[in-house]
Amino acid sequence: MAYSPQNINLPVYTGMELLKLTGIGHPTGEVRHIIQQLGMIPDMLERSFDELSGGQKQRIVIAICLSLGRKIILLDEPTASLDDESVNRLISVIKNMKNTTVVSASHNHEWMRKADKVIML
Repeated sequence: MAYSPQNINLPVYTGMELLKLTGIGHPTGEVRHIIQQLGMIPDMLERSFDELSGGQKQRIVIAICLSLGRKIILLDEPTASLDDESVNRLISVIKNMKNTTVVSASHNHEWMRKADKVIML
């Protein structure tokens, strides 16, 4: 299982450091590919999180989670810091994933509209 929090306040300064914590070590082609699919340039992994917007940090953390190859991905408000185009890109990436269950909490109507199943609490 992999988890992406809503608030990206992690004990790391870059996406590269986060990759090291996950045990991947160096960015794989898959991470860079997902980052591009999410509308960013792959070298965002090397940039300080202090230089990035909340949405950019969120997309990097999500890209790393998705690249881990876990069967279950938990996303807490994955669209909270994203603009409409970024939300649609993320939806597209998620929809193209095979053999993966994504569970998320969200208030975003477009995100919920595109979900396979919605449970309202």
